[in-house]
Amino acid sequence: MRGSKMNCKAEVFRYIKEKYNMQDLKEDSALFTSGAIDSFGIIELISELENKYKIHLNDEDLSKGNFETVEAIANLIDRKRND
Repeated sequence: MRGSKMNCKAEVFRYIKEKYNMQDLKEDSALFTSGAIDSFGIIELISELENKYKIHLNDEDLSKGNFETVEAIANLIDRKRND
């Protein structure tokens, strides 16, 4: 699925909100430091992103900073699509 960064952000937002039952989620909510997503959750999220957006995340991409907020995740997807 390819779309704009805004669509991507909305899709990631919706996925995380529903998957992790985060009714108070905001685009700048801290996903790790709040405990909303744990290490198993990040593995599921990475798999979902790679499959849905047809991207490959390498070791350098797997920093907490790239997954701390919905905005950071959307930026990562955008960068990987443009590689």
